[in-house]
Amino acid sequence: MKFLFSIILIIVLGGIAQLFLPWWTLVVITFLVAFAFRLNSWQGFFAGFLGIFLLWAIYAFFLNQANEGILASRMGDLFSLPGGASGTLIISALVGGLLGGLGAVTGTFGRELL
Repeated sequence: MKFLFSIILIIVLGGIAQLFLPWWTLVVITFLVAFAFRLNSWQGFFAGFLGIFLLWAIYAFFLNQANEGILASRMGDLFSLPGGASGTLIISALVGGLLGGLGAVTGTFGRELL
């Protein structure tokens, strides 16, 4: 239950933070959530990964729809990504998910130190 709640909390806090703060504050948020909820290392990684992956995938999808997919398709063509626009969206969500997962693992290991 705390795993699911931590994913939802990461999405909500991350979405609010992204409106006002830089992108890297998501790592701090996943760190704090994993630290506070006493998740083990695997739970922490997957909670951080899924939370930020879903947040960035949904946000990138809405941004892509707002400009009719022009930017994402051009970025996909520039980097020769398979799938064009959808490849760009998936790659950006994966990068965000990895950052969130590593931030959460750092939080769980920091909790173990204390």
